Amino acid sequence: MDFIIKKDINGSLISIAEELLETAERCNAVSAVIMNKQISRIELLSYPFPSLRESFLNALIHADYAVPSNIKLIFL
Repeated sequence: MDFIIKKDINGSLISIAEELLETAERCNAVSAVIMNKQISRIELLSYPFPSLRESFLNALIHADYAVPSNIKLIFL
């Protein structure tokens, strides 16, 4: 599998969470919808930010740190 971004993130849980969210924000595809007869457009993210934040925090909080493991994020 070819990776767009592949990185190891280390540090405190807070710094890991922050870097995960920053990386996810860069990878989160944006599409735009232009409504009929309007100049403005509505931008839609592939994954809503609150959902990303919740899933990352759940993964970090509920991880079993007694067992070494990796977390892999794949954006489709």
